[in-house]
Amino acid sequence: MFEAFEFSATSQRGEPVTLVAFLQFTEDAQPDGETAYRLGPIQLSTTDGRPVNYVSGQFQFVCQDGCDAFTTDDEDVLNLLMM
Repeated sequence: MFEAFEFSATSQRGEPVTLVAFLQFTEDAQPDGETAYRLGPIQLSTTDGRPVNYVSGQFQFVCQDGCDAFTTDDEDVLNLLMM
């Protein structure tokens, strides 16, 4: 199962941008027969489709082609990426 989560960020030039986190969940069967979901890989991109990497420790997002860098104050997405 996949989910997309959009969040606000700021480019290194000070422009507001929207980034997208694509979350992948995998099924995890439980002993009681229920199905739980575990968070899998997270892929990040700009809304125009440029892949983005998260730089841990710097709390920064960098385009894979090196064209731009972004920061965010969105604590939900930062906490998610630290998991």
